[in-house]
Amino acid sequence: PREGLEYGCSDGIFTYRLFSVLREKLSESDLRIYNLEKSFCNVIREMERNRVHIDVERVQQLYVECKAEIEQVGNVIRDIVERHTGSTGRWRTLNVGSPKQLSIALLTDPEGVRLKPTPEMLEAEGEGGGGSDSDDDEEEESSGSGDDQKQYSLKDEALKSLDAAYGRKYMVQREGHLDKDGKQKTESIFELILEYRHYDKMKGSYVEKLVQAVDKNGDVRPSFNQMGTDTARLSCKAGEIENGYSGVNFQGIPRDSDEDKPELFKQIRTCIAPRPGWVLVKLDYSGEELRVVTNLSGDPIWTKSFLYEDGDVHSITARTLFGKSDVNKDERNRGKRCNFAFIYGGGAGAIQRNVGGSIEDATRHMQNLKNDVPVLMGYVDHQKGYARKHKCVFTAFGRKLPIAGIDSPIRGIKAKAERCAINYTIQATSADVIKYAMCFVDKQLRTLGWKDRCRYVLTVHDEVVYEVRPEHLMEVVRKLDEWMTLPWKLPKAHGREWVVPLLTEPGIDINWKARYDYFKMVDGTPVRPGDIRDDGSYAGKLKKDEAYADGRVYQKIPDFLQAYIHRVAPGGELPAGSPSIPIVQPVHEAPTPQLPVSTAVEGLPTSSESMVSEPVQVANELKEQSPLDMDLGDIQLDPAPEPAVTEIDMSPRAAPEESPPTPRSASHSIRSDAPVTGTASAALVMDGSSSDGMGRVYRWVLRAPLSEYVQRKLQAVCILAEGAVPLR
Repeated sequence: PREGLEYGCSDGIFTYRLFSVLREKLSESDLRIYNLEKSFCNVIREMERNRVHIDVERVQQLYVECKAEIEQVGNVIRDIVERHTGSTGRWRTLNVGSPKQLSIALLTDPEGVRLKPTPEMLEAEGEGGGGSDSDDDEEEESSGSGDDQKQYSLKDEALKSLDAAYGRKYMVQREGHLDKDGKQKTESIFELILEYRHYDKMKGSYVEKLVQAVDKNGDVRPSFNQMGTDTARLSCKAGEIENGYSGVNFQGIPRDSDEDKPELFKQIRTCIAPRPGWVLVKLDYSGEELRVVTNLSGDPIWTKSFLYEDGDVHSITARTLFGKSDVNKDERNRGKRCNFAFIYGGGAGAIQRNVGGSIEDATRHMQNLKNDVPVLMGYVDHQKGYARKHKCVFTAFGRKLPIAGIDSPIRGIKAKAERCAINYTIQATSADVIKYAMCFVDKQLRTLGWKDRCRYVLTVHDEVVYEVRPEHLMEVVRKLDEWMTLPWKLPKAHGREWVVPLLTEPGIDINWKARYDYFKMVDGTPVRPGDIRDDGSYAGKLKKDEAYADGRVYQKIPDFLQAYIHRVAPGGELPAGSPSIPIVQPVHEAPTPQLPVSTAVEGLPTSSESMVSEPVQVANELKEQSPLDMDLGDIQLDPAPEPAVTEIDMSPRAAPEESPPTPRSASHSIRSDAPVTGTASAALVMDGSSSDGMGRVYRWVLRAPLSEYVQRKLQAVCILAEGAVPLR
């Protein structure tokens, strides 16, 4: 019908006519973020289509173990309640998974444990934080209590406050449960309730859903939302399986570093496996948020730690907090928690929760931090002031983030908005980093024709999970590491380039645990000269999966990678019978980068007002050749030079020399003269003289058929580098 035709066509017509009007209202930064999100749409679509492969047998095994843990922990909790209420048998039917029944048993019932609510719980109740924690609390009257009894919220924070107040009175030791030191572990009833909740969530939200969601091939298709959070981070909707969703929030699967999660809960990652004929490669950024905030603030102390020292900024904070030069592991962990509290807007209260003591002591610690790291703490104050003035903040790449409630007369709302002014900047900048990285990886994989040897299947915050053909591991993983660290070299919207590089930690395995570190297996870790004996052996202590050779400690290569990863000495030959893939040479130490001189940033308050400093000089060449709305395909990484054979990157332009080299790109290089086999590869060699008059051989290894476009591109590079020299 004509009415339907006009109605349907009007959607497209109006959208098209509005586009040109609205586009003119966008700034350069807006256009840059718009182009980024538009490119990222294709990445998300392909990642969902690639699907996540599930080891169904492993899931079923975890289901049995999880049910056993739920029953065992629940019985221990009921025993503790019974023991402290006269062993009447009434609480043998207590549903530990019901916050309502727990509240009655622990707090309100005269025949229960009769604990008094903590001040933190009463404060939460006064702010409207009471009520049930779960939508499916059971209403049965198995506890014998009426509905007129008051209920207190027993969310995780409430249980932690109860543990701090009463934990020592309600302790238990379970047989076979040991701590990190191998001693018998002692736990409180509140810790056990939290553990029970982890197992209950593991069973209902992950294990059962994974079994139900897999298709005939053992795959699950996740559903990602690229603008699912206020900070533009990805979210993953679980949804109902019958409505076409996966039923699983892959963004919520815990990682190994989550100290507050039980070990069994962290085993969910072992259920994510590669398809037959592939291996799983995980690349996550090393300390991404700490490196981001260091670059944003320009703090010289943290910058020096990352560039010159071991990058352990948590120990720097711990030494300030505890007033001593040597800190133990527990003190460093407290410094770590305080660091993340600071960069997310926490104050003296955060120090008190992590370090202990009175609020006066915490305030004194806060002042010591302002004295010891004034630039970092000044950046925090500057962000709050900027948000109060402009009602928004910006990421390093120009994404605008509104800060609602920053001028609210209500103290709690205003304090939360001030924390968001810092939190949003760091998290959203990290989100931009991962989006730029994945767009560039996708572009490179398509350009090189590598989709048949590498594909991305999952991303969680600061890590990306790939499936890689094992015969291509040596070249693919190096390139993935190089491409994913690209965003730190991109021009920033505020005109200041970053000096602290982004680094990735590639892990390889037959599941998502990724136990085998690529760089530790291939490059190893250099040891101190004092740890080498006169006979050349290593005097230090090696772990069971480590080996020493040639001044370096290597992680042993697992059996399933023996045929694909090799280490050779300088000038060594490829082992007989091994595949023809590039071999990584032993590395040489990178030159120590020079710290830049801090100067005032144009357009921002002076250092006396905001303590923000310029981390590095603006790379004029990069800015001139790379406008904010650049094509991701026009970005080039720094080539890794070699003494005799130089590999030339065939991107249109070169990165600026002023950019500080990343440690890996300067010290890890791939032998470009390794033999190449396969019909899809071609090797070209061009002889000529370099600009400094020294004879040199330039060698290209093309990983795709030599099309007319690639040949013209190669000739252009030759002319720029050497003049008009014939190719052969």
